[in-house]
Amino acid sequence: MPISTSSVSSPEQPFVMERRRFLVLGSAAAVAFAARGVSAAVAPTPASAELPSSLAVAFIDRLESRAAAIGGIGVLGASAMMAGDPSFLSRSAKVTVLGMWRAENRQQTVGVALKAYYPTALYSGGDVPCFVWSHLSRSATDAQRPTSFRIPIDSAGLRLEVETTAPRSAIVEKIRGRVSSRIALNDDDSRPRTREAIAELHNVASLSLGIDRGESKLRAGKYVLAMLPAGAATPDWSTVRYTPQNVSGPLSVRNVLGETAPAFDYVIVDVDFAG
Repeated sequence: MPISTSSVSSPEQPFVMERRRFLVLGSAAAVAFAARGVSAAVAPTPASAELPSSLAVAFIDRLESRAAAIGGIGVLGASAMMAGDPSFLSRSAKVTVLGMWRAENRQQTVGVALKAYYPTALYSGGDVPCFVWSHLSRSATDAQRPTSFRIPIDSAGLRLEVETTAPRSAIVEKIRGRVSSRIALNDDDSRPRTREAIAELHNVASLSLGIDRGESKLRAGKYVLAMLPAGAATPDWSTVRYTPQNVSGPLSVRNVLGETAPAFDYVIVDVDFAG
């Protein structure tokens, strides 16, 4: 399937429309959603939306990631980084969602959506969430659909929220069969949220420009967003390697058995300067 890209640049009414199209299962909305460059492969209803119990974030340095193609490199817990890069304040960010990969033992079809919070607090009292990418995964070897968007950065840094769903097969068939839908729409998740409310969400990866210990930092490079189930411990990132040419997925874990796939599903995004 061809790779699709999109560019999102204005935190106004189109964000609400993206949420509408994300929620509608009917073919007309799905086609319109895909035409804007965001995958229409997953369209959970408000009742079916689920959240990861928590996110763990790791960083892959841009310079080192180029060398990974010839043997793989280690990753770093994003909270162990020394500082964010304030250059993003004047240059904004280009974010490319590279895809989602599954743990080997995960067989259930799952949908995942990513939304970014655009910094509009000065104008609306809160930051606007925009659905920027979605993917319906049926196996660990699904083809990926990368999507790019641009986002201004202010003192709050970059905030990315992950939403997942385990759709019923009937819903999947409705999407694939392009049947009409009259499901009521709910825009609650498209309204601006205060930064305090965003900070309390356990399914949001907040990449900071600061130097506070324990915070994930924003720099140019790749980020792993690991979706952890309830009760799961934060991965030991010192045992994880990034090898982009691996057919089974770019991450592997070193253990007594050699190298195996991670025990968690994950999304990888690439962050660069927009200009």
